[in-house]
Amino acid sequence: MPRGDQHFCVIGYRTPDWTWAYVHWKEGRMLLLWEGSDPDSASEALLHSRRQLSLDTDMVPTQGDIQGSTYLVSKTWVDERLDDCAKHGFRYVGRAGKKRK
Repeated sequence: MPRGDQHFCVIGYRTPDWTWAYVHWKEGRMLLLWEGSDPDSASEALLHSRRQLSLDTDMVPTQGDIQGSTYLVSKTWVDERLDDCAKHGFRYVGRAGKKRK
């Protein structure tokens, strides 16, 4: 279980047909797809994301290294999302490990 401050950056994207965001969780070394949610289940939306990319195991050096995988992403693709987040994203710091009453 994570402890201490947890840093997140959220970057949103929109097309005429779809709105989505990626959430970079720095300490978890993950990039999570957030496609929005019903307001009654917003707190669970990221837990059930259909794309939870580990920056340690799901990112490969080049596009050619993907070799037909439907899950792997290239370092260039990840760097583009992280660059968007650094330039235009919303940053959030949360504290993990606290018990709630």
